[in-house]
Amino acid sequence: MAYFLDYVTAGGKYFQMPSGSADIAAGQNFELEFVLRRFNVTNTRFLGRASSSGAIRFPTSTTFAVVNSANASANFTAPANYTDFVKYRVWRNDGANVNFSVDDGAPQTGAQAGGFIFNRFLADASGVSASCQCKYIKLWKDGVLTNHWENTTGTGTQMTDLVGGQPFNQMGTWPADDSEWVFYDDGGAVTGLQRHNGSTFVGVGIKRWNGSAFVDAVLKRWNGSAFVDI
Repeated sequence: MAYFLDYVTAGGKYFQMPSGSADIAAGQNFELEFVLRRFNVTNTRFLGRASSSGAIRFPTSTTFAVVNSANASANFTAPANYTDFVKYRVWRNDGANVNFSVDDGAPQTGAQAGGFIFNRFLADASGVSASCQCKYIKLWKDGVLTNHWENTTGTGTQMTDLVGGQPFNQMGTWPADDSEWVFYDDGGAVTGLQRHNGSTFVGVGIKRWNGSAFVDAVLKRWNGSAFVDI
């Protein structure tokens, strides 16, 4: 199941990242992919540090900046899209230049050989991010997927790392009812109905009446000419 983070600026909230989990060495090749819905505001602070330099952010509504630990910035043009979720990719594959693409479109390229040290998500040295919504973050280092941050339960105080085991932890004041996690259809296969039993989601059986008793029902889908098993 898939849930996106509905982040509303208030209460000084952000996520603390495990030390070193998203650090990138100078000249190291990497790829960062994330799906984000921004709103028509400045200062969407995506990744950053508690102090000093180093950030990946949208400083204006149409600018994307990749700032290394020495405060050198590579700036790119970002689309003014405030309605849809957009997939952003940032990568370096030659040790010297950073590329930026939107929804797998033509990349923009800028010089950026420096390293990055990040320890906050949705905050940097200047403060917390503007309101936004995020589905997931994936990070590859030297061609290997090292981290995949996403919430798959709709509950809790973490953005789980499904690959590296280094979750982001909520800091500041967050909703007490888990309303920051919003279910969405990710287009995956139907795996059955579920209900929450107070601590986790469990399967719910589907039954039909056969005239004398309830028996298991089989779900079908229409493939254009006939009903087939799902």
